[in-house]
Amino acid sequence: MARTSDSTANSLVKLHVHTGESRLWADRDAYPSQPICVADFTGSGEDGVLLSVDAAGESSYPLVLDAETIHERARARVPHHLPFAIQGEF
Repeated sequence: MARTSDSTANSLVKLHVHTGESRLWADRDAYPSQPICVADFTGSGEDGVLLSVDAAGESSYPLVLDAETIHERARARVPHHLPFAIQGEF
C-alpha cells in the first residue's frame, strides 16, 4: 500500500504539463526505478500501465501502476535483488 513520502527518492510523480495537476505514488520503504509506460492500444486516452522496480534491500518487487490514476495495481515481491535499471534489460 502506498504511504506518505518524506522525499522524492521514494516516490513517482505524474505531472500534467498543460494543467499543472500532479499525482503521486509513494512508499516510505521503497526506492522505485524510472517507470516505463506500456500503453493499452485498444483504449483511448491514458489507458495502460507504468512499470517500475523497487530495488532497495535484499529483495525486490516489480511495481505496476495505473497510468492514468497512478494507483497501484500490483506488486510481486521476489526473494532476490532485481537490477535497478531493469527497463533496459528486456
